[in-house]
Amino acid sequence: MSTYKPAKTLDEQIKYLKENKRVCFNIIDEKHAKDILFKYNYINIITPFKHHFAKLSNKKRGYQRKWKSCI
Repeated sequence: MSTYKPAKTLDEQIKYLKENKRVCFNIIDEKHAKDILFKYNYINIITPFKHHFAKLSNKKRGYQRKWKSCI
């Protein structure tokens, strides 16, 4: 029997995106991001587009993320 991860609040989702996924809120602010997450949910927004934030370097190393620093 599989167990599901507990659901995160909107604040926890924003914190997770900033700290773990290094998402920068440059185009929209965090409040607007929360509104979008509330309306469409994390799975429908983040999961389908995560491949845009990674590039395939080679088969041995798998995916290598590329991003710019938020600072």
